[in-house]
Amino acid sequence: MLLYILLLLSVSMDTRKVQMTGGSSLMITLPKEWTEIAGIKKNATLNLFPQHDGTLLISSSGEQNKELAVKRINTDGITDPGLLFRMLVGAYISGYKVIEVYSSTKISGKLRDVAETVTQAAIGIEIIEEYDNRLILKDLVDPYEMRMDRTAERMRSLVHNMLTEVMDGLANADASSMDVIVARDDDVDRLEWLVVRQTNMALDDPTICRKIGLTQKEMVTYYTICRIIERIGDHILMISKSAKVLLNSASDKGLRGDIVSIGRALNEMFASSIKSLSEKDVGRANETIEECERLVERCRMINVHAMNETFDIALAATMISGSLGRIGEYSMDIAEHAINIAV
Repeated sequence: MLLYILLLLSVSMDTRKVQMTGGSSLMITLPKEWTEIAGIKKNATLNLFPQHDGTLLISSSGEQNKELAVKRINTDGITDPGLLFRMLVGAYISGYKVIEVYSSTKISGKLRDVAETVTQAAIGIEIIEEYDNRLILKDLVDPYEMRMDRTAERMRSLVHNMLTEVMDGLANADASSMDVIVARDDDVDRLEWLVVRQTNMALDDPTICRKIGLTQKEMVTYYTICRIIERIGDHILMISKSAKVLLNSASDKGLRGDIVSIGRALNEMFASSIKSLSEKDVGRANETIEECERLVERCRMINVHAMNETFDIALAATMISGSLGRIGEYSMDIAEHAINIAV
């Protein structure tokens, strides 16, 4: 268990006078209520971590809380595979190292398939034991080996390529180029789950930040950025579905041309927002925001152009326009984060 001394009992601050012992060492006593909550006994070993802001983090050995690393899910009464899937994903991103799925009777084949699906959808988790009424899933990846800044860059690359594929498909009237978007969006989701997992683990154990090589502020920033990138990926997936409608119908080439022009420009602005964040470039971030504002306004012109099309084409174009606008707004959010960090 990890507790900040300055957040004792989460409601009040306690004070202690520094005393000298042995002629040179300084010491303070630990609040009794804190030691009881943390389970600290005589001769216990504590770890001390000086923080960048001058506070001191005290960590117990954690031996008394090993059971918290296991999440047990009872499937009795669960008939919806989707519910079990969401529960398993929730346990995974919450930071549990081991997840045990059990039942008073034999676990059905459908629920076993759900567990298998989770191992394919999430990074690092595998089924290590399987019985008639029990499954044990375990995270086999060391979360400290995957830095969040590198994960964010990987997500950026995936999303940037996704939008490039969609715009190239529209420009070349190639609907088949949209088929790879779903798989790439799944990859983005997997990486975002990993980032959420690492963040939740850091909330329980702030020393993880040090092990990953980031400060707490940096970790929170990358958590936020990765969440934004994942949402951009979702909008690109929606664009790809509507783009197929345009390509499978007699849509106006001029309409598709407007969409491609705006989409490619927004893709560059998305890349620019990420670069301004990594380089802490206030000037670039500000220029990105201003250009995105102009592009978001241009997205509305797509709707005007689509008014002359059939209902199906107009609806698809409007969906694309809305998603492109959201991509522009999300890119502005990233650029604003860049300015906040730099300042």
